[in-house]
Amino acid sequence: FAHLVFSSFDQNRDGGVDFKEFICALYITSRGEVNDKLQWAFNLYDIDGDGFITRTECLTIISAIHSMMDVTSDTPENMTDKIFKQLDKNLDGRVSKEEFIEGSAKNSQHYQHFEFLVGNIIFLCCVNILCSNDKR
Repeated sequence: FAHLVFSSFDQNRDGGVDFKEFICALYITSRGEVNDKLQWAFNLYDIDGDGFITRTECLTIISAIHSMMDVTSDTPENMTDKIFKQLDKNLDGRVSKEEFIEGSAKNSQHYQHFEFLVGNIIFLCCVNILCSNDKR
């Protein structure tokens, strides 16, 4: 999962995250404007970069979050269904960037949950990367 997070940091798509990209991503996820955070989150969920989040992509991210944070309150499948019910307004089976940002920004409970998860995801991924580099 850490590689998905760091891929979202790789703005120039050169296969690496330089210091500027890392600092910008940390700033966006911790102190950025709501719209910037939601755009970053969309890019994280849009694993193949086609401009849409599919159920499979959403389930992949939600499953990884549940696994990392040991969430037992709901299943990743149920969470994915709830997200799609809220965000897929045109019912085409995928969520566009516009649907994601608009739907997430309008739902304060969803956004607060998202902010909590983003903070924990970034922290856990950084620890994971640092620990794995330390073992080399």
